[in-house]
Amino acid sequence: NTGYEMNASGDCVLISCFNTCLTCNSSQQNGCLTCKPFSTLANGFCNCNNGYWNDLTTCVSCHNTCAQCVNGNTFNQCTVCKSNALLTINNTCTCNAGFYQDALSGNCNSCHITCSTCTGGLSSDCATCKPNAAKNAAGLCVCNNGYFADANGNCALCHQTCGACSAAASTNCTMCKQFGIIQQNGSCICDIGKYMDTLGN
Repeated sequence: NTGYEMNASGDCVLISCFNTCLTCNSSQQNGCLTCKPFSTLANGFCNCNNGYWNDLTTCVSCHNTCAQCVNGNTFNQCTVCKSNALLTINNTCTCNAGFYQDALSGNCNSCHITCSTCTGGLSSDCATCKPNAAKNAAGLCVCNNGYFADANGNCALCHQTCGACSAAASTNCTMCKQFGIIQQNGSCICDIGKYMDTLGN
């Protein structure tokens, strides 16, 4: 009859669906007709969606730092990490350099472009700065003298005639080297009685 199946002894027994099935036509794992929440039907199998694991009754959410997990929803049971993260030997997910882990979503989000590592997404959240930069008194990463921040937040060399600058050209100086005088067009010339060598000094 409908709702029953024959067991190995030839007896008709009530169908008991596999734990991930919502409805089924047999008690086998591949006997699902429809699935419980957070799982997908494929060839009679109900497989837990990414981000969920089978606790033998239903599909349960993994820890928010995991893309996939096995046998539990704690942070150290990940098998695959979300984007911009690496799986450690302890089965935890750690954000790549230049990203931080959002506590609420578990996603690895980009640091501010001036940061090398960070604790959040603001310019004031830098933990370490990129090469040729250092934190100022306000805790922000700023380029060292002789460098400027490019469009990607990296510190690039100023023109050799500049002590400090806003961009790479010789007319982008904001400060001159010793004995240099800044001009209205942003270039540097030597003070009276001095000459500029091939290094811009």
